[in-house]
Amino acid sequence: MVSSESSTLTDRLAGTLLGTALGDALGLPAEGMTSRAVARRFGRVDRFRLLGRTGFVSDDTEQAALVAQALARHPDDVDLCVRAFRRSLLGWFCRLPWGVGMATIRSCVRIAFGLHTSGVRSAGDGAAMRAAIVGAFFHDRPVERAAFGRALAEVTHRDGRAVRGALFVAELAACCARSPTGTAPMVCHAEARGIVMQAELGRAIDRARELALARSGTAEAAMACGTSGYVVHAGSFASFCFLRYGNEPLRALTEAISAGGDSDTIGAILGGWLGAVAR
Repeated sequence: MVSSESSTLTDRLAGTLLGTALGDALGLPAEGMTSRAVARRFGRVDRFRLLGRTGFVSDDTEQAALVAQALARHPDDVDLCVRAFRRSLLGWFCRLPWGVGMATIRSCVRIAFGLHTSGVRSAGDGAAMRAAIVGAFFHDRPVERAAFGRALAEVTHRDGRAVRGALFVAELAACCARSPTGTAPMVCHAEARGIVMQAELGRAIDRARELALARSGTAEAAMACGTSGYVVHAGSFASFCFLRYGNEPLRALTEAISAGGDSDTIGAILGGWLGAVAR
């Protein structure tokens, strides 16, 4: 018989992956667009619009799923888990997926050549986009969460900002996954903020919190935080949307995507957090 605790964890793991996929698929059609262009073309982005009413996920969700598979196979050995992720990432890359970031391309080429250090010096959000499932998986194991989170991030990104950004995404997902039903987004976010030691990222996250507390509008926050694929921008703006609108998940995603920029990855990060929360 499945225990209530196991059932809850399974739900939150599934919610994290499904939330990542939903934010990714909703945001993908708006990727690279300005907020004005998003409004003009789509209006309110509250349904799939890539091909008619059909939605598709990008590399954000696909890589998160590869991480989940590696964790399921090797939950107690970080080296074996990383090796499994590297192998599956290379196999995935060889199938020529669409929309892969340059850091991931370079890293996969390095894996193909057998280089032990595959990650490159990039501060993009490619490691952060797949990190929420690490946090939900190790929601009650902080040592493992940090070790696996860092090692899996460094498969593609070795810049300190990218790694710290991925660890923050994982930490907030962990806080969401272990919090009781009804816990306020501000509580989870404040707890996760404690692990951010990278100064620039910390300042950006704090700015997002201040904007949310001031009940600033999405357009103002997007200007202040940034919406590009730079991990500091993505982590900051996703934080604002989580804090400002997190009690209304679909609205939070819609507001994030309406700002344009790297909308699929910001949507994926935000969706992972929202999916980990018990409702």
